[in-house]
Amino acid sequence: MPFEQLKFAVLTLSQSKDWVSAIQEWSLLDIWEDEPDTCVCGHFPIKEHCLIGNRVTNKSLIVGNCCVKHFMGMSEGGLVLAAIRRVREQPDKGALNQTAIGYAFDHEWINKWEREFYLDTCRKRKLTAKQATKRAQINQKVLLKFERQRKQAQRS
Repeated sequence: MPFEQLKFAVLTLSQSKDWVSAIQEWSLLDIWEDEPDTCVCGHFPIKEHCLIGNRVTNKSLIVGNCCVKHFMGMSEGGLVLAAIRRVREQPDKGALNQTAIGYAFDHEWINKWEREFYLDTCRKRKLTAKQATKRAQINQKVLLKFERQRKQAQRS
């Protein structure tokens, strides 16, 4: 039943009326954590909100991190949120994954040099003291931007 509700909401806002074709119209626009809400599929609670947009109809929907996985290539929302959680728990030791680094760069949270540095060091287990300090600084920067985005979403 929940999938049917999701399918109905997506098809209603899509140009295509065929599920497989319709989901190709949608892409992930934004993700954030927020107070518990209800997904368009009817699932409650969702804390991790994913804004998806239809590039054909210019419509958008907010879905949970589980429903976003029904859309091809949109599992990145869950990967970004998992990385944020990991870094939040250990800002000095946690590492962002490649998807989260790309998301942070695409949203202009980090610059090109920071992205390249992180991609070069993200798989390293032993960092130099300078590298560890720089990674922790970038982690703090990303966490701050993510928190600002979450607060902005709550005000909307």
